[in-house]
Amino acid sequence: MTRKLNPLCLIIFIVIFLLCSNWLKAGNWDYYYYLPHVVDGSEFYNASHGYTHLYIIVIENDTTFEVDCDGDGNFEYQYNYTPAGIIKDFYKTNWPSPSGTIEVGGAIRSDKPLQVILQFVHNNFVTYDSGFMVASLLPTSLWGNEYFIPTETTHLFIYSNQSGEIEIIPPNGTSIYENISAKNNIKITNLKAGTVVRANFPIYLLAVYCQSDENYPWMYTVLPAFLLGTNYYFDCSYGEVDKVFSAPTDSKVWILSVYDGNTVYIDEDGDDLPEKTFNLNSKEIAVYEKPKRGAHIWSLKTIAVTQVENWTEAPYGKYGGIATEYFPRAFLSSRYVAFDIAQKRYLDNSNPRLFITAFDDNTEVLIDFNWDGVDETKILKKGEVWLVVWPMGDDYMGIGKTAYIYSNKNIHVTYKTDQANDDHPGVNIAYTLTPYLPSTKASGIQSGSVQSPELDADSRDRSNLSPEEIEFSGEGASDLSLSSPGCNN
Repeated sequence: MTRKLNPLCLIIFIVIFLLCSNWLKAGNWDYYYYLPHVVDGSEFYNASHGYTHLYIIVIENDTTFEVDCDGDGNFEYQYNYTPAGIIKDFYKTNWPSPSGTIEVGGAIRSDKPLQVILQFVHNNFVTYDSGFMVASLLPTSLWGNEYFIPTETTHLFIYSNQSGEIEIIPPNGTSIYENISAKNNIKITNLKAGTVVRANFPIYLLAVYCQSDENYPWMYTVLPAFLLGTNYYFDCSYGEVDKVFSAPTDSKVWILSVYDGNTVYIDEDGDDLPEKTFNLNSKEIAVYEKPKRGAHIWSLKTIAVTQVENWTEAPYGKYGGIATEYFPRAFLSSRYVAFDIAQKRYLDNSNPRLFITAFDDNTEVLIDFNWDGVDETKILKKGEVWLVVWPMGDDYMGIGKTAYIYSNKNIHVTYKTDQANDDHPGVNIAYTLTPYLPSTKASGIQSGSVQSPELDADSRDRSNLSPEEIEFSGEGASDLSLSSPGCNN
């Protein structure tokens, strides 16, 4: 006798299967990001108001992620199977009245990597002083327990999800010990270049420079020691002879050696012969002044490389400032998603640009600015820097606009914009795009101090990130909503 399947049971089975499948999908969190600091407008200098923006940019199609705005462990917002190119914006401000709900310790968890950008903005309506600071955030899999700070800082924010003791070691001084509580940060002021920060648990460092009497602030994410390398290219200076941007600048590249007995070489003309050489011991700094576009910087042992640039002529001398820490060849990827953080409201004079650097000959790069197909393409030689002007117009620029960049070989990408004018003298922005690094289901945290230089920074290959694996969604960022205050959905 054959028993008939009850239709109701079949329906119940299908519903349970779908619910469980979605639950399993949502629980597969390979990437976590945390908000290390939130500003209120008066922290760095005499500002009447300020705000913090946290931008989340989706890199892969069908990405599922959740957001806990205030760090209480409750993920208030869920986004399932989100197409690539979508942006979500969360913020907090004290003007015109307090609004927004993101707090220190706010968290993002995702099943695929994201590009997460933190922005601080300060303004004074009396003096019209303003400052924009931007940095890309790293997932917890790329946090470390030892950091070498290549520049001076006025404010160093150290964040951790664990409680414990932090050791701060000045370049020529006695160690300072500070305690940190879980899901919180501590602030250390006025540190010199070459300072080392250590802990026996994962920490995250955000470096800020902002003098109250100067007002050209900048900010960058400090890379942990295990993400440093021996092979770098410098992409571009604001103040180059060809006047890429509108104002003359003072650009410097700060190079820090992790180890004693190191030699750093700089080739400025691409002939593989160094025009400049620096001999450095551990925590010592070399300053490469008036750097050339495409300069090759390499070393015998591990170094950190960071660009700092300030505008030098009135009326912008007090206001312009950027900082970007560069990723070495060993930790690059072949695809990125860039966000036009300049946005449409400064369209008249924003000049946003992408700086794409090749580390190998025959590097083919393709760019899609509106997720409907390739807009620009170019084949680069080793050390060549492709300066790409972000297209003008509503289809390309403004809130919610992203660009997809991919290549047949690994590349380095930064975003820089010069927005200065009489109305917005300090609106200049730069950030380094975080390489697409697939999760290995491991924390990636280095449990001990770096003991020896990497064997061969150039031998590591990420060729599995080829553009052939990528499919365009064609949906762009059409669902972006920034109209409601607080933790937007």
